[in-house]
Amino acid sequence: MHKFGLKHFAAAAVFGLSAASASAVVVTVTPPGTAVANQGLVSSVGGLACKNISFNESTNLQTFADPSSQCSGVSYNFSAGNPYVSGDSQGKYAKPPGDDSVYLSVGPSGTPNSGASPVTINLPNVNYFGFYAASLDWYNYVEFFKGRDSVGSFSGTTLAELAGVNASGNQSAGFYFNVYLSNDVSYFDSVVLTSANYAFETDNHSFGIATAPETVPVPGVLALLSIGLVGIGATRRKQA
Repeated sequence: MHKFGLKHFAAAAVFGLSAASASAVVVTVTPPGTAVANQGLVSSVGGLACKNISFNESTNLQTFADPSSQCSGVSYNFSAGNPYVSGDSQGKYAKPPGDDSVYLSVGPSGTPNSGASPVTINLPNVNYFGFYAASLDWYNYVEFFKGRDSVGSFSGTTLAELAGVNASGNQSAGFYFNVYLSNDVSYFDSVVLTSANYAFETDNHSFGIATAPETVPVPGVLALLSIGLVGIGATRRKQA
């Protein structure tokens, strides 16, 4: 059983990016998300242009564009499969803790009805991306782009380690990640989610312009992440 403390951590980790960037990504573990009944965690960052995309109206759509004005300009694109799912499907995907709604499942490329990979999120220029995630595995990846240039990437292994768990598909605890860019990059305009196996489950995406927490070191930083957690319980693992 994994045990989690409901505390704010001051820990940080630095890891490499693509060859296109000489900078590093700093990952911190604060602040937590806000729990919403039957939806898991949502962003607790204030003043966002796009506060929450829950996917609840997005099932069976090839391209999702939120019709609300707050999320104007945001679209989700994928080539095959259906990434909008709910509940659990053994060996394919598992809902994040406390999330009984529709969520986004990124699975192996070209696998219908079990997720889609990659999923590209096209955005207006933003410096912040938040998402709720669980069941982290080493083969889950998130990458940020400014035009065609990669400005940062990280794996499920990195996120799981910072959360104090192994990247082994633990379904018992969900985490809200807040990603910020520093001023030397200024913005990103797309996020790519990929997974080489089943699955990478996320929900409650948020985007906008936000200021990173003051406790996070700023100089030389490309991206900053913070994590909140919910759902303490016995470990369950996705079946391969």
